[in-house]
Amino acid sequence: MGKLIDLTGKKFNRLTVIEKTKERKHGYVVWKCKCDCGNIVYYTTQTLNNKDTQSCGCYHSQRSQEVAKKSFKKYFSENLIEGTNLQKIGQGKNKNNTSGVKGVYYNNTFKKWYAKLIFKGKTYTKGFKDINDAINCRKKLEEKYHAPILKKYKKKRLYRLSLEPFLILINIFLLLKAQKGLNLPLTSKFKP
Repeated sequence: MGKLIDLTGKKFNRLTVIEKTKERKHGYVVWKCKCDCGNIVYYTTQTLNNKDTQSCGCYHSQRSQEVAKKSFKKYFSENLIEGTNLQKIGQGKNKNNTSGVKGVYYNNTFKKWYAKLIFKGKTYTKGFKDINDAINCRKKLEEKYHAPILKKYKKKRLYRLSLEPFLILINIFLLLKAQKGLNLPLTSKFKP
């Protein structure tokens, strides 16, 4: 190893080196740094000099939030028309559906089958003793409310956008938000 260069006071992107610690990692000095956001983090000389490290993790969190916002905006601009989420209309039933028909479920409290449809923020619900009556009601609700808007936008059978990338972004956003709230690092770093 060469001569130690004092990094105290130097700025590395959003990080300002405060002081050298007594700790070493893989032979490198560990430096106590303060991020522009106020967090205190510890990085080795090598990590600071490699120029990949930009912050305590807040920069990555900020960028992830920006990407998530853009994705939300794109998703809703493509799918939210006249107060209706066209993709939701085209989605199948939930995994936990017991009736086999989207929008039809059994309520144990009232011992009834219910047909439910939400359209433009309004919920339409009706209970039945027989599942077939609930299914027929749901189909009538779909014909009354969904069919006209689908016809208007010429979508007899809606294309189904892949939600996987969208859900991944949501999970990343929630993870980053949770980590920020708990002041957990987003990148691999350690405290002496």
